[in-house]
Amino acid sequence: MYERNVTRIENLVSKQNAWRGATINLIASENVLSNRARKVMGSDFVHRYAEGHPGERYYQGTEIIDEIEARLKNG
Repeated sequence: MYERNVTRIENLVSKQNAWRGATINLIASENVLSNRARKVMGSDFVHRYAEGHPGERYYQGTEIIDEIEARLKNG
């Protein structure tokens, strides 16, 4: 039953995405992310804790996050 529900939800999401791709939405609050932004939002960073400051984090495995923050800060 679980697998059937997950498959149904995935199909509904695909149907919604197809509709969205064929529609021009003029409601500003419903604008969608670009594919490039979606790719980043779906990355491993979504699940990482990065509390603290670059080089002074509370958790390990945040070196790349430190690099990203440094680049954003320094332009």
